[in-house]
This record gives sequence, structure tokens and C-alpha cells, in this order.
Amino acid sequence: MAAAEIQFGKSEKEKAEEFVKRWQKQLSEVEKYKGERQFAQVFWIDLYETFAGSYESDVFEQETSGGKYPDVCSLKCGFIAEQKSKGINLDTSELRGKEKVTPFEQAMNYYKEMVQEEKPIKTIVTCNFETFRFYDVTTKAGRNGRIAEECVLEEIPEKLELFKELFRGKRIKAKFSILDEESTKEVAHSVSKFYNILDRGIDDLFKEAKADKDLELKKAYKAQIPMIVMRTVFCLFANNTSDDLGKIFKNDEFETFINKTDPESLGKSLFDLFLCLNTKKEPEFERLRAGVSRTLWNFPYVDGGLFAKVPPTPFTAFPDKAYNALHELLDFKDWDEIDISVFGTIMDNAFPHDERREGGMYYTSKKDIQKVIEPLFMDPLREEFEKIKAVKDWTEQHDKLTAFHDKLTQLQFFDPSCGSGNFLTEAFMELRELEDDVIELENSSAHDLDKDIKISLSQFHGIEINEYVTELAKLALQIAREQALEKSYARFKETAKAPQFIPLKKNVEGIICGNSLEIDWLTLVKPSSNLFIFGNPPYAGAHITKDGKNTQKKELEDVFGALPYSELDYCAVWYYKAAKFLDHSGGTFAFLSTNSVTEGIQVLKLFKPIMNMGWRISFAYPSFSWSNEGATVTVCIIGMSQSPNTYPKLYDNKGFKQVKNITPYELLEAPTMFVENKTTPISILPDVCMGSQPIDGHDKNINGVILEGLVLEDETKRNEALKNSVITEAKKQGRDYVRLYLGGDELIHNKSR
Repeated sequence: MAAAEIQFGKSEKEKAEEFVKRWQKQLSEVEKYKGERQFAQVFWIDLYETFAGSYESDVFEQETSGGKYPDVCSLKCGFIAEQKSKGINLDTSELRGKEKVTPFEQAMNYYKEMVQEEKPIKTIVTCNFETFRFYDVTTKAGRNGRIAEECVLEEIPEKLELFKELFRGKRIKAKFSILDEESTKEVAHSVSKFYNILDRGIDDLFKEAKADKDLELKKAYKAQIPMIVMRTVFCLFANNTSDDLGKIFKNDEFETFINKTDPESLGKSLFDLFLCLNTKKEPEFERLRAGVSRTLWNFPYVDGGLFAKVPPTPFTAFPDKAYNALHELLDFKDWDEIDISVFGTIMDNAFPHDERREGGMYYTSKKDIQKVIEPLFMDPLREEFEKIKAVKDWTEQHDKLTAFHDKLTQLQFFDPSCGSGNFLTEAFMELRELEDDVIELENSSAHDLDKDIKISLSQFHGIEINEYVTELAKLALQIAREQALEKSYARFKETAKAPQFIPLKKNVEGIICGNSLEIDWLTLVKPSSNLFIFGNPPYAGAHITKDGKNTQKKELEDVFGALPYSELDYCAVWYYKAAKFLDHSGGTFAFLSTNSVTEGIQVLKLFKPIMNMGWRISFAYPSFSWSNEGATVTVCIIGMSQSPNTYPKLYDNKGFKQVKNITPYELLEAPTMFVENKTTPISILPDVCMGSQPIDGHDKNINGVILEGLVLEDETKRNEALKNSVITEAKKQGRDYVRLYLGGDELIHNKSR
């Protein structure tokens, strides 16, 4: 079969449709597992002529350094294609040389042997005539086999852009998706490495410093590291927003800027860039007056408060290793797809364990965050939306949908111990996804996303005690907004113009730095039925809160007042403060905390006063293991409401069941009855003063024999006691006064006493 002639006057879609028809007919005559050698070159020449007009004559002749020839290799377009016969499974390994490899692994072996400096390979394609798979090898995920796009032969006319991008030499990037948690953790480790290199660089710079002014400067430099790291992270994110899903920086603009920067001037260049990003382009004199170098004027104005602070003496003397560490971060090409809800791993890795514990800063996994927010507000909202979708009358449905969309904008979300914002960012992303569903139902023909999207970061509030982590939470929410915009634009691209990504919105003032137990929450939010309070409060135990080195005991005293709190874990105070704050407002709250609050005396001291206000447990996850780097504890999740009209939901790893009541004791399905201390016995028996505890250390005279206390420490004293007539006579009557005595030490080490 000859390659198709170029058909002038026909649309690109018509040409693609004819390509599909030609090859459907041709492949119908080809046996299964055949066709690779006979048709591979003709097939790709036809593809070239359909989508590029003509093909490169040397694409079938590119030799690797190992002397091998890929089926197709276009240096001009930056891709390698591995063609297989009809019907071959693209996941199946075949023997090639001494090893079995999949088609992708075979192409990757060619990729590793290609010279990459001048015309790098961006994409690998595997194909069996019927299915095309595209891998973005500019990313680690792509090089590890993550499929960016997949297309069957029949879909080519609907996926014209995919093939046009391939033959234009563009990177075939995955549709917008969030990277898995492990990939996000991995890049977070690299950020922490950059952080620590800067930190050690300052230590080295002031190694010999003794003068007060030098030590003050060292302290000022150290304080700048979090700011430098967070601004750099934003630039890395902005550098990789995709070509077609919205843009902050131009394609790889930040990477190009770093590559043109000398390692010795990296620090100064970054601070110059930060100044530029905080200075408006128009009118022109703004950047001139601010002293922004003309070489940076192509960068946009970002604002949002992220680049606003300018230290009096910027730390620009970056250590040599910082340049390489930054390039390591640039090698990661999927910054716009990081899972922002687990971005707290950056903080988790950057802080030593003791400092994290003191501030209560611990990372919570995405799945555990969802265990809190789904039953608290997301599930009820989704159920309400599904009922609206089921309404048959269009006018009635439209009215209900408008009211529901307005309701979403009235909701307020507050994490009083927000850390790096993991709970808030996940809540924001989930709500925005629901809003996109609403937008689609409201109008399927045309969208103005800047007007259609109504959920705002101003609805999200948090308190964090550490200044650096507070800024990290603000950054995480800003990135979450950009990611949500990208997802919306990807979804409505065919019917919407690009939304406004920058300047960033200055609506993250709801995240503040301070002590949550000392701050009046009314300064941030007002109690109402639209307010949801949630999070993972610090969990220091009761024995830690008694430590004279911290102020936790006073904090509990301030919140609980005259109520007894001495046996309570530190996290209990958030439950009580939330219950008091929301009392009779219609608001609800839920916390992930240590399960110790559901055990023993803590249940009485914490939950009795809360339930006396009319609160009840609305949903719960009983004890489960919770861990991250630096903490392993058993936790539970408790959601509370003052509404008496719903059956509580009791969850496990399989789902939930609705029950009549959940008791705070171990979060079981049972009535709530509190076990309290009594000062009088419930029977006529004598009082028990000390139980069975042996009181030793006093000499006893039994029938003339002196026993040095009740415990006989050796065999000699035991034998003496057994000879005593009183003890002998008692033994005859079945009363044995000398018995084996086991304590913990005897039991563990096989001792006798």
C-alpha cells in the first residue's frame, strides 16, 4: 500500500478520518501478530504526511550509540516510536537480546543511548497499529512508564491535537491529574535538601563569628530561608503549568533563567526575580523605579502577598551546593501536578523531630484527611447535589442549582491547628471539584470561568503557631487555587476561555500565625450553621502537659476554667473549645486525635461537659494506626453535632453503618453512660483502703519470730517463717501465710521472692 497523497482543501479532521479508514481496511486483511515488518514504515510515513505534510527521510535510520536502530526516531520532533505487530499486547514483555522487555522498556533502552544535548527526546510512543501510547520522558514518572496519553486508531480524528503536538515537537503531557502521594513525598525530600543546604551555608558563613552584630545578621539570614524556599517552590510550580491548561510563566521560563545564571550569583539573581514578580508591569515606570533589571521584564506580576516582604539585608551568599540542589528540583517536570494536600511533607522533613513535637506539627495522609472531611461536609453536599440532578423539571432544577451554588459560597472552613494547611487544601480541592459539577449542570455550552467559579480562598481559615509553616499553608492554598483552575480549564476547555491565573488573589488572610488556644476564634470566624471546624490538633499526652518546660498546663486551665483537666491529653482542649465556640450555632466539628480521649478517666472529664451542652457524636472512626516520619500513634476520628435528628455513622475500613448512638467510650455502638468516682461504697462491705498492695519495710513479731517485713527475700528467712508454730498450725487448717510473690521483675526475669 502506497503512502497517502497530500489532499489539499480538506480539513485536518477529514484527513484524519480518511487515514483511519485506510488503515482499518488494511489491518482487516492482516493476520493477528503480523504487520510490523511489512507496514511499519508505510504506516508512519502516512502519519507524517497526514499530520505534518511530509516526513523526515532519516527517521528510520537514526543509530544509537549502541549501534541499534529504533523503529522511528525523529530528532526534529523529539520522539522515539516502537512499532509492534497487530494484536501485540503493549504490556507484554518479549525477549530482546538477553532480557525480556516491554515495548516501552525497549524504546527506553534506545532513549538512554541517544545523544540528548542539542535535540532532546521528549516523547516515547508505543504502537501496535490499533493503539498508541505516549510517554512524557522529560519527567521521572514518564521515564518510569507512566502513560501520558492513550489513543486507539478510531479516536485519532477526535484527538487531532495530540498528533499535531507530536509532529510539532511539543511535549506530550498527561491530562491534568494529581500525582500519587509517594511522588509528592519524593519531591518534598528534594525541597528539604535545598532548605538544609541553605541552612548549613549560613552556619559555615558565620563559623568564626563572635561579634553581636554578626550573630544578629546570622539570625536574620536564617529567618529568610523559609521565604526563599517557598518563593522558589512557587516559581518551580509556575514554570511547569502546562502549555494548554493555563500559564503563569512562559514555557520553562524559570528554568531558562536559572540556566543562564552563574552559580556564584544565584542568590542575588533570585532576589532580583522576587522583586520583579512583586512589581507591576504597567505602567512601565513601576519596574524602572523599583530597579528591576530589564532582562527580567518578561516575567509576570504575581502579587498575592507571596513576594511582598523584602528583607533589609537579603541573604544572597548561597553555598555552591545550592545551585545543584535547585537543578535537581528543576529536573522534576510535574510541579503543577503535585498532591498539594500532602505538601506538608516538606515541613515534616525540614523540621527536626523535637521542634515538630513542641509545635504539634505532624503530616496527615490524604486518605486520613478524607476520613474527616467526607462525612463532616462533603458527603452531605454531594447527596444534596445528586437530589438536584434527579429533579425532572428544568426550571425547578435550575432554581435549586442556583441556590445550591450560592450555598457553597457561604460555607466557612476552619482548622484551628492547621499546620501546613493539608486539611484546608484538600477541602478546597474537593469543593472546587463539586463546584465544577455544578457549573457543568448549570450550563454545558459556554463558560466564563472567572465568573462561573465562586468558591474563594477567603472561605478557608486556619491558625498555626510556627511562622514558617503559616507561610507554607498560605502558599499551599495559593497553589491549590491554581491547580483547581487548571483542572476546571482542562474540563471546560472546549467551551471556555482561559481563566485569570495571575495576579494571585490576596484572599488568604484567613491563615494567621499564633497560639490557637490563646487567640479568640471570633477574630477569624463567626459561629453559624455554615461553619465547619476540623483538623488534627497536637497530641502531647497528659504526662507531657505537666512538664514545667512548656505552657500547655496553663492553656488547658484557660480553656477549661473550673472544670477538672489534670488527666486530659493536650488534644482534648480543641474538642472542648470547639464545642463551646459552636454551642447552639448549628455548626459542626470533627477532629483526628489520639484514641486516649476515648479511654478511662478522659472520657468523663472531656465528653461529659461537652454532651451536657447537647452535643452528640455524629460519626466516628474507632481506633486505627496512624503514622508518618517521626510519629506512630493509635488515633480515632470523632465528629460532633447538636442535631438530634440523624442517626450517627460508625465507620471501619469497609464502610459505615448507621446506629442509634455512639458512646465516647472506645466509640462503640452503645448508650452513653459515664463512669464516675463515688465517695461512698455501693455495698455494706468494709471499705477497701489499699487493695491487695503489700506494705513492706516494718518488722513483724509473730509468736516470738522477728520477720523483717512481709516480703521474705531469701530461702533462709522463708524456712524460718515456715517453722513458726502459728504459721504451721494455720497451714494445717488450710490457711497458707507464706506464698510465692511475683512482681514485674520476677515475672520477666524468672526470679522468685
